[in-house]
Amino acid sequence: AIPNKARAYRLATLLARRYARALLGIAQSQNLEDKVKEELNLVVDFFEREPELLAQILSPALSLSEREKILNQLSQALGLSQTLANFLQLLNQKRRLDHLAQVRTAYLQLMDEASGIVRAKVMSAWPITEDLKERLVKVLEKRIGKKVFAEFELERELIGGLKVEVGSLLLDGSIIAQLKRMEEKLKRV
Repeated sequence: AIPNKARAYRLATLLARRYARALLGIAQSQNLEDKVKEELNLVVDFFEREPELLAQILSPALSLSEREKILNQLSQALGLSQTLANFLQLLNQKRRLDHLAQVRTAYLQLMDEASGIVRAKVMSAWPITEDLKERLVKVLEKRIGKKVFAEFELERELIGGLKVEVGSLLLDGSIIAQLKRMEEKLKRV
């Protein structure tokens, strides 16, 4: 069952990226990348606050035209551009509205890629000083060769050290990771 879930997740991610790439292309041609990003955030955040409404829209009991009407009303109520309103209708016609949050994630990633930006997540067991945060970001930028926006989080179970995620790259210098590596070495002896 797990491989099927993983396969389904990968497929959903690929589909979301394909739709996001198309949306970004349209937004770029109209010079609306940032506006579409804001509107995409608005719609996804709205559905996260109103999951029952999204469940109703996704219900197979509704016809395609009924969903279209609801989406038109929602687009007007939220003041969406025609670009995003049309995109929502496309997702509806292709029965992909359930992928909207993943499309947003992919859209944001594609915008970052186009701007030469990568996002990093830095986890530490203890708070990091602002000076150390700045130095860490500079080291990451030098290593990766791109502008880095870092998000810092506390994760007490690391005991000490840092864990850094940048895209698919994981740098784990935490005490817990070092203890696990030491345990593995001892098991092999």
